[in-house]
Amino acid sequence: MERGGVVVGQQGGLPVPLAVGDRTFDAQWAVDLMVRPEWRMRGVGPALSQVQQESCDVSLALSVSEAAYKAFLTAGWTDMGLLPFLVRPLAPDRLVEAHGAPWWLRELVKVAPNRAIAGSAWAASLVLERVSGTHLEPIHAFDSRADALWAEARHDYPIAAQRDHATLHWRFDQCPHRARYRRYYLVKPGHVLGYVVTRVETWHGIQVGRIVDHFSPMKWTAPLLGEAVERLHAEGLAAVFYEGLDERAGLALHALGFVNGPRITRFMFKARAALPVQHTWMADPANWFVTDADADREL
Repeated sequence: MERGGVVVGQQGGLPVPLAVGDRTFDAQWAVDLMVRPEWRMRGVGPALSQVQQESCDVSLALSVSEAAYKAFLTAGWTDMGLLPFLVRPLAPDRLVEAHGAPWWLRELVKVAPNRAIAGSAWAASLVLERVSGTHLEPIHAFDSRADALWAEARHDYPIAAQRDHATLHWRFDQCPHRARYRRYYLVKPGHVLGYVVTRVETWHGIQVGRIVDHFSPMKWTAPLLGEAVERLHAEGLAAVFYEGLDERAGLALHALGFVNGPRITRFMFKARAALPVQHTWMADPANWFVTDADADREL
C-alpha cells in the first residue's frame, strides 16, 4: 500500500488449495503483514488484511502477533487457539545444560517419565515396524507417488492444506533451503503408505531434530512417526520437537515418550460468509490438520 508515493505497508499471502470434506477451496496463509511505525493505528493494517481476505475463500494465519490478533478478532477471524508443542527428550543432561535453556525445558525434563528419556528404549516403534512390515525410504525429492498418496488419504482428514506432488515439490524441493530437509516415504513392497519430512537444527547451542511435516492414512500415522523418531534418535540428538494440530499424531507421539511443552503458535482463520460449509464444523480444532510445514512459520 502506498501513500504519497511511499510504501507504508504490505501484506503477503501464500496460496494453497484447502481440502474441506469433499470440496477444495482457494485459501491463503496470510504472512508478513508490516506497517511503517508512523502509519500504524491509521487503518493501514486492516485495509491490507481486508484486500487479502477478499482475494480467497479462506484466509489462514499462524504465529499471530498480539497486535494482529486483536485486529483479526475485530475483523471476524476465528481463534483456533495455540498449536500443541511436543518434546521428546533424548539426552536430558545436554538439554538442561543448553546455553540459555528456557525455564520450561528444565521443568519438562523433571516431569518427563523415565521411559521417555531412557537411552535407546524404542520398543514401541520397533514393534510397530515389525508388525506393519514397513520401512522408511529416503528420497531426494518428491515424485508422482505423492499424488496417489494424497488421493488415498485426504478424506481421513476433514480439513487439510493440499499435499500432492506439486505442492510438496514447491514447498520442499524447490525452496532455497531444500538441503536442510530429510524426506522419507513410508513403504511396503510396491506401495507408498505415507511420507515424513524432518530436519536437524541447532537450538540453544545443541543439536535437536524437528518433525516438519508428515501425511498418511491415519492407520499409518503411528508407524510413520515412530520410524521417523527412531531415525532422529540414531543421530545422537538431544531432543525431537513436534508442533502441529493432529489428534492422531499427538496420541502416537505421546506413546513414543513425547511430553507437552509450552504452546506458543496461535492459529486463526476467516472463511467467506457464503462458503458452503458450516462455520461451527470448521471452528472445531479436532477437524484440522496443521504442521510446521504450513505457512512460512518454520522458515
